[in-house]
Amino acid sequence: MLPDLTISKEQVNELMPKLTSDPRRAVEWFALYIFGSKKGYEQAKSQYSQLPQPLCAKSIPPDTLSYKCYDCGNNNDYHIFCEECFLNGEHTGHRYLRSLERAGCCDCGDINAVDAKGFCCAHRGFVGLDNIAKELNSEVRERLEYVVVGMFDQVFTLCERLNI
Repeated sequence: MLPDLTISKEQVNELMPKLTSDPRRAVEWFALYIFGSKKGYEQAKSQYSQLPQPLCAKSIPPDTLSYKCYDCGNNNDYHIFCEECFLNGEHTGHRYLRSLERAGCCDCGDINAVDAKGFCCAHRGFVGLDNIAKELNSEVRERLEYVVVGMFDQVFTLCERLNI
């Protein structure tokens, strides 16, 4: 649960090196800085939960109906759609396999496994992240960018320190 306080840019700078030593506190503070307050975080979380999610990744156990579309798959050796995603995607006239023998996780929304033309309406992949950014106000976008750039810097610093 996020504390109800405001975090400054200076406090974010001080916190960057603590990403590895105190990740929980770092993430809490980053969220407070990005969204301005606990209330801002809750509002953004509510808005985000109403947007289409980029990937399905639903578990498809054995003996459950699944689909493989030969016209949409980027990797024809193996990709899988759950029944809901396949039926809500555009596969009219496509060659496909319907099976109870294939198990795994639904690849709908995964551009590495399936061509975007085969995505259902609920999973548009990460190609639609620009739409999410447009939903954020400019102040939140600027703060988010600041934290992400700072995190990249910390990753590079850690890689150098660990000789990676």
